[in-house]
Amino acid sequence: MNWFGWIVLSALSIGFVFFAIQLTRDILWNRKLSTYQKKQGISLPKIPSLYWIKRSYGVVMSSMLVMATVFSGAFSGVEQLNERTLVNATAVGSKSKLLALLENANQNRGSWWIVNDMAESAVDGAPVAESEKRDYIDTNEQVEGVKESDIVKTDGYTIYYASRYQNRIRVMDVGNDHLVTLREDIDLGDLYTDALYLTDDYLIVIGYIYSFYYYMPLIEGDDLVYPKGGYSAFTGAVMVFDRETLELEYKLETNSNFYEHRLIGDSLFLISSQNIYAEDPTPYFKESEDGDVSTTQMSYNDIYYFNNVPATGLTVYTGIKLGEFAVHSKAFVGQASYIYADQDSLYTFNYYYEYDILNSSSNEYGQIMQFDLNIETASIDYVGSQNVLGSIRSQYWMDEYNGYFRIVTSTWQGSVNRLYILQADSETDILNVISVTQNGIGKPNERVQSVRFNKNKVNIVTYEQVDPLYTLDLSDPTEPVILPNPIEEPGFNTYMHIWGEDHFVVGLGYDENWGVKLSAYNTNIGYEPLMTYHLTEKDAENWNWSYAEALWNPKSMMIDVEKQIFGFTANTYKYTQVSPESWNYEFVSVFMIFTIDFSKPNDQIITLYQSLEMEATDYYAQIDRGVFIEDHIYILTYEYVSVHELGTDAPIQKVIFES
Repeated sequence: MNWFGWIVLSALSIGFVFFAIQLTRDILWNRKLSTYQKKQGISLPKIPSLYWIKRSYGVVMSSMLVMATVFSGAFSGVEQLNERTLVNATAVGSKSKLLALLENANQNRGSWWIVNDMAESAVDGAPVAESEKRDYIDTNEQVEGVKESDIVKTDGYTIYYASRYQNRIRVMDVGNDHLVTLREDIDLGDLYTDALYLTDDYLIVIGYIYSFYYYMPLIEGDDLVYPKGGYSAFTGAVMVFDRETLELEYKLETNSNFYEHRLIGDSLFLISSQNIYAEDPTPYFKESEDGDVSTTQMSYNDIYYFNNVPATGLTVYTGIKLGEFAVHSKAFVGQASYIYADQDSLYTFNYYYEYDILNSSSNEYGQIMQFDLNIETASIDYVGSQNVLGSIRSQYWMDEYNGYFRIVTSTWQGSVNRLYILQADSETDILNVISVTQNGIGKPNERVQSVRFNKNKVNIVTYEQVDPLYTLDLSDPTEPVILPNPIEEPGFNTYMHIWGEDHFVVGLGYDENWGVKLSAYNTNIGYEPLMTYHLTEKDAENWNWSYAEALWNPKSMMIDVEKQIFGFTANTYKYTQVSPESWNYEFVSVFMIFTIDFSKPNDQIITLYQSLEMEATDYYAQIDRGVFIEDHIYILTYEYVSVHELGTDAPIQKVIFES
């Protein structure tokens, strides 16, 4: 109970005692008076019952108020949010409290926090009317129906391309003859972006605005000088363009940096990170629409903290309802690094550690937070949190299925790999630990490299020298089972994709020579991959090394299981020795299209169907994306777009960008 509650309860209790004493005195005096009257033979009318009811009225009312105060919890100090009792989270409530949390975190940095006990437990060449949908391959995404951003978006009729580092979006229409026409370059000014979304009505651009602010100038004559220089700052921004007119319809700026987001229908959910500053610690939102500009500051009552999570910054959760452009936002102390979202829930993972100075050891922890998503209003409601041991490297290490949240973690020290299964408590903001599996996932010193959940199963790759791929059966959330015969091969996968049947898996990763490899697996058989395709090889005279953005960014892949297509950009660095003293260097970027067919013999499952190369250079210049529309491949680089028929290497069109 808080201090004000104790004052109210004390006053009510004093009132109750006063009325109780008065009633007791009346009863005792009346008994004495009755005894005296009988001895003296005095006969008086009996006191009516109404008299005693009135005399007891104060006692009854004061006792009821005391009980109501105690049992209602009105002053109990137990906060509630979204009909859940807050056990983990607490509202900040004031600027002084938020700054105190920051100061405490700075003082304890290097000897942080212990997690709670539960952690272990229509003319050719011209734009065409969109009367019917075209066949195209969309961005590779984790959850169906939950859109993720990328530098390229298309609806089959128009391609939107955020050319890297050029602060512009190239808008290209695709005609009936499959050729492209550059409709417009949208100049984003000082906004940098690598995140586009597309709806029927809007093109959404998410990025940051880089600004430099000078410290207080000095006046020397008629000139201003800045002897102390200044500082850089990044402002998160969302720009919404009308797809038909390409005019800016809405803009949101904030003092936090957007780093994760999802689009579900017309609801845009954004996760941003903000440092805590003494002079201006709370998030603000500047909205621009139809020439009107408004700025709002987040209330301290909408910011929450956790006793066992360091206050290194704020994670801000924002929802925008497109069209209405209504904004909902909350903030939590701590900095989330990864998110998982389906159409109902959002989960975040916040990594932190505890360092023991005396023993020179550290422990890794992760805080998981769950939110309910309201697609109708684009609002985000906090559900609960839990702390687990270990860290993660990708959103694919998290998943929700049938009301259970599953996450695989791995630690650096001791290389312990764990599978946690959690479920939200119905009354409090606790994510209950249903089970923890930490024995048998990986050999000694092996850490998790990639994870892919698939309904009641999960595939986990660990690595030290070889790549064991483990499959776990999660049918019983309380007792996950590690299936026998893990698959082993040199190297390891950084990404896995379920290929049609639940037991068919395609993995992309590194081989034993750190070149890029593509592997096909049948997890029902185990032991070894069915086939592995190596992109580069070493020989006596040449040294090749390959790299692919897809190794760390699954959204850069062009994948369609029904079409049996797996495509991505691979960059090859080739050194050729021309004399004992000199080598030639050559950089080649190539968009590779593979066909994956598990019905074929093992050595034919993976086939390189098409290879589209840029001209070799002695500098870094890569193919950003390949886009599939109507059996044509559109290759996008910062210099040009080229159009290729599927299966034909020579382009049928190449358009050089002007700038």
